[in-house]
Amino acid sequence: MIEKIASMADNKGKLDEHTAEELKVLDTSLAQMRERHFPRIATKDLQAVVYHYTNDEGLKGILQSSQLWFTSIFNLNDPSELTRGMQAGQDLLIGALGHRGSKIRKFIEDRPLDAAYLKSTRFFTCSFSTDSDELGQWRSYADDGRGFAIGFESKNLLQDQNTITYPVKYDDKSFNETARDLIAIAIPFLLKHEGSGVDVARPAVSGYASLLASLTMAAILHKHEDYKQESEVRSIVRAKQGFQYRMRPYDLVQYVPYHYGDTQIIREIVVGPSQRERSAAFVRDCLSAFYKHKVEIRFSDIPYRPSR
Repeated sequence: MIEKIASMADNKGKLDEHTAEELKVLDTSLAQMRERHFPRIATKDLQAVVYHYTNDEGLKGILQSSQLWFTSIFNLNDPSELTRGMQAGQDLLIGALGHRGSKIRKFIEDRPLDAAYLKSTRFFTCSFSTDSDELGQWRSYADDGRGFAIGFESKNLLQDQNTITYPVKYDDKSFNETARDLIAIAIPFLLKHEGSGVDVARPAVSGYASLLASLTMAAILHKHEDYKQESEVRSIVRAKQGFQYRMRPYDLVQYVPYHYGDTQIIREIVVGPSQRERSAAFVRDCLSAFYKHKVEIRFSDIPYRPSR
C-alpha cells in the first residue's frame, strides 16, 4: 500500500475526468494556501549576499564544479526537524477527521509516515544564511569551525525558475496554523472520495498524497525556535528524476546538482574561527586552482576553540 500512494500521486490521469478535475482544484487550493502562509522571496528582496556554510571538501567541490548540491529533505543533517513537523501534521489530520472517514483514517494510521511520503514527494533543498558568522552553524555545518561560509551574490544565484526560495520560520504555532488550514481544504475531498469498499478508494489516496506534499513543504520551512539564530533561507526544488547519490558515513544521500555557471557569483569567503591560517591557505589554493574571479577572504570574529 505504500507504493500505492506514490502511484496515485504520479498517475492522476487514471481517475475519471470529473474526479481528476476536482483533484486539480484541490491542488490549486493547497498551493494558494501555501503561498498565503509562506510567500516565496523574490531575489530582489533578498540581501545582496547569502552564505552557505561548508567544510573543506564542500568548498573544493563547489569551486571546482560551479555546482551546489540540493540534498533530499530526507537526508538532512538533522532529519528530526522534518519528521517532527510531519508527525505533528499527521496528528492534526487524524484529529480533524475525528470519527468521520473511518477508511481514510485507518489508511493514514496504518502507513509508516516516512516511507509513505518519501515515495510521493521528491523535495531537495539547499540552505543559506543571512548571517556570515554564526557559531552554531560553524559548529554544525562547517567542521566545528574549521570550515567556511561562502558568500554568494543572491540575485544571480537563486534566479533559476525551477527553484523557489523561502525564509525559514522558527515558530511551532505558525506550522500548526499552516497545517490546519491545509487540512481543512483537503478533508472535504478525502471524505467525499474515500469510497464504499473495504479499502480506501483511489481518489482519496491521490488527495492524501497532494496534502502530504503541502504538509511536507510546510515542515521544510519551519524549525524549532531554538534555531532562530541561524537566520536560514532555503531554496527548494522538486525533482522526480535527475537526482544522484553520494556517500556519507553509513548513509546513501540523494541530491540534485545545481549548476550556477561561470559567473562572478562568489563575493567573499569567510574563514571559520578554529584554524584560521591553515584554512585560509586552503582557500587561497582552491581559488587559484579553480576560480578565476577575485574573491575577498575574511576571518570570523568569534573566539572559539574546537572540541576535537
